[in-house]
Amino acid sequence: MRNKIKVISVIIFISWAYLSNITFSEEKRGKQRFSIKLTGGLGYIGFGDINTHLESLNNIETFESATGEITKLKNWSPDWEAELRLNISRSFGISLATSGVINQKNESRLVMTGPGIWGGWTDMFIFKPEAKARMPVKLGMYYNFPIISRINVFSTAGIGYYSASISNYRKFHEIVSPPLESYWMWEYWKTDYKANLGFHGGIGMEYSLTKNIALVLEVQGRYVKIKNLKGFIQSEDSHSIGRISKRTGYLWSYKISAWDFESYYNLDIREEPPWGSIPEISISEVRKATIDLSGYSMRIGLRIRLF
Repeated sequence: MRNKIKVISVIIFISWAYLSNITFSEEKRGKQRFSIKLTGGLGYIGFGDINTHLESLNNIETFESATGEITKLKNWSPDWEAELRLNISRSFGISLATSGVINQKNESRLVMTGPGIWGGWTDMFIFKPEAKARMPVKLGMYYNFPIISRINVFSTAGIGYYSASISNYRKFHEIVSPPLESYWMWEYWKTDYKANLGFHGGIGMEYSLTKNIALVLEVQGRYVKIKNLKGFIQSEDSHSIGRISKRTGYLWSYKISAWDFESYYNLDIREEPPWGSIPEISISEVRKATIDLSGYSMRIGLRIRLF
């Protein structure tokens, strides 16, 4: 954590010194100008392994009658950004910004039925995934391309500090009739908040409405992946009512293949990676899971010159 802060501080200092040197060697402007930019719109986030896991669960539909669907976390959500910018020259600027928190969750279920020797059976799967990301801190550099007096096109690039956590509740309930036998189990896991640096870049256009207010249109993309997630998992079933088991460890992603249904990707928390196989089930593609906050945003708003 401290090393990352030191790296950010060095980058800010070098950028400031470099741009200041360019400014005063090429043109002597007199005053440095501060402004704030407030924009809002839509953002797209992939989320990574949690959505891969949820989408793949629908593969367990086989020849039985199935209703419902396990749905992934929504990729699109409202997005906003607040930014403080310092224009060092007509061409260059640096900025400090943040954007909104992310809190995506849903609930979905899949029900399958089939025949049995003495009757039928019903399997029900319930999932409640959730992803949260705190407000990031983003440092950026601007390069402006004035077109005419009122229109300015700009490009931006920078780094950001992002923190996120994911969780999932899942329940399986099987009923066989007759003689109305029933089995159920639930499981809940959650990762601790984990942070990492990310990168962003974008382009946009400003149209000056007045001397101090400009309309802004921009598109911004980012690359953010958070790895080595640690957390806990709890579970209980109908054979051990009241005895909730718990363990801690890393969040792992792996592929499960079985003879009677299509393969799917599972997520599990344990200290050591899952491994091994039995005649009916095999495990492959084992790795530590990732939260992927990469995506892009399209926003519109205002930039207000302060002094």
